[in-house]
Amino acid sequence: MSETATLSLHVSQLAMQGVGIAGVLGLVALAGRGRARTRAGQQVSSKGAAAPKPVMFIRRAVTKRRLARRLARTTQQLHKCEPIGSKVPDGTDTRINALLSLERIAQDAVRHGAGHLHIRAMEALCAFVREAAPAAKASDYPLPDWEPLGDTPTEDEKAHHLVLRDTRFANLVNSNARDWAMNLTPPRKDIQLALRIIGRRTRDQCVAEAAVSSDRQTPGVSVFDTPCPELEPCGAVAKNDIAHINQFQADLRGWKDTLAAYRGYRPDLRDTNLQAADLSGLNLSGFRLDRARLEGAVMREALLDGAILRGARMEGAELRNARLRGADLRRARLEGACLRNVEMQGADLRNTRLEWVNFQYARLEGAEFHAAQMEVASFYKANLQGAVFFRAMMDSAVLYQSRLDGADMREASLRWTNMRDSRLDGALLSSARLDGADLGAALLHGVDLFEARLDGAAFHRAQVCGVIFSKPDADGYTSVLETNFQQTLLTQVDLSLVPINQSQIDQCLGDDSVILPERIRTPQHWTLSTDADTLLQKWHQWRGAAALKRKDPENSGCDTPESAETRSLPDLSEAPHSDPL
Repeated sequence: MSETATLSLHVSQLAMQGVGIAGVLGLVALAGRGRARTRAGQQVSSKGAAAPKPVMFIRRAVTKRRLARRLARTTQQLHKCEPIGSKVPDGTDTRINALLSLERIAQDAVRHGAGHLHIRAMEALCAFVREAAPAAKASDYPLPDWEPLGDTPTEDEKAHHLVLRDTRFANLVNSNARDWAMNLTPPRKDIQLALRIIGRRTRDQCVAEAAVSSDRQTPGVSVFDTPCPELEPCGAVAKNDIAHINQFQADLRGWKDTLAAYRGYRPDLRDTNLQAADLSGLNLSGFRLDRARLEGAVMREALLDGAILRGARMEGAELRNARLRGADLRRARLEGACLRNVEMQGADLRNTRLEWVNFQYARLEGAEFHAAQMEVASFYKANLQGAVFFRAMMDSAVLYQSRLDGADMREASLRWTNMRDSRLDGALLSSARLDGADLGAALLHGVDLFEARLDGAAFHRAQVCGVIFSKPDADGYTSVLETNFQQTLLTQVDLSLVPINQSQIDQCLGDDSVILPERIRTPQHWTLSTDADTLLQKWHQWRGAAALKRKDPENSGCDTPESAETRSLPDLSEAPHSDPL
């Protein structure tokens, strides 16, 4: 019916009811003024200067009230079927319908600018998972914690430890922990659905979560989408020297501080039982998963940037191709987990249990492994530039062809570690235990080996250039066959039992504190002074003369990652910047 016809009908009705002619004429005039104002508003709107229509605010408010009522009804429906903890619960279909309704409500809320209702829907979903799958009902790994070998073991203790290790970790495909985790019972289908709904949130939903925060962050910004700083990839033409690695570490700390300062909504799945859950491909960035039971969980290609997994149990979990940049895994347990091809730049793995973990081809630049236990872990062709392994337990780990430029491995235990063909330019190995380690063909340019323990270590064809050997322990089983010691500094070292030859000694600079084998003569360019400052000055001058002899004043004769003028004898008085707790 047209507006004119409607008005005529109203007029006729009023006339029939005895309304005076003046009232009828007043109603007609009022309608005319309303049409005039509407036309004027449309004209102003066409010029782009119209005020928002009140009707839009009314409609939006009505829509939000309807969404709130839908949310309340659906949440009540989700929890009314009991008992949710039983093996074959009643009302599973009802809960599944309610879960799907919550997902639609959350999406509608974001579309209508009601981000707080979206967050309430997510909170309802997380609360359902926490109630239906508490961590207290998880199955425990039957084997006791793996105990590392002591610092000064006897031969019998060493042999017994190796027998136990072969029993627990000898299988190159699956360790005992992984075999056990693969047989765990997955969550019920309604719990699994709730997890997938939370994890498949769109980018608009994540932005809405960031906008509704205690400090009112700028809408439209999700910190977990900000690019993570990166180094040049392995094999790139550009070289990552110590200066580049230091800058990368500084940028990475700034990026992690941004994640830590985030005050938007984080889905909360703490203390939940997610054993054998399928979380592959989900967006779990920023999630709270503290103490979650994730043994045997499948998280292939999942996004976990900035996620908090402190104390989580992840034995035997599958995280192949996942992304955990800046994730917090302190005190987590990942024995037997598969993290092949993961991106974990800047991840915090302090005091983490990582025995037999597969880190092959992983991106771990700037990751922190302070005091982590990672015996028999595999880092084959992994990128570990600038990573921190201070006091880490890495006995028998595989670091074959890995990148460890600028890594901090002070006081780390690297006994029997396979480091062949690895690159350790500028790495810190002060007081590290390298007994029996294989460093064949490794690149150790500018490495710090102050007080390192090298008994039985193998340096076959290694490039040991510009290194300071100060107070290291070496014995007759330390192999230096075809090792290049170009421009290396020797001080306070006993080489009397080391099978080193005259040509190798001539490549080094030493002082009177060095004990040489009987058949080796002291080179003429060596100094008598044992004063540290004098010795370093002499070493710098000697390297500079070698560079001039090559007619290349910019090159000291060996590709060191740090300028000779900035080198100094190591100082172990300070621990790494990270707090072990």
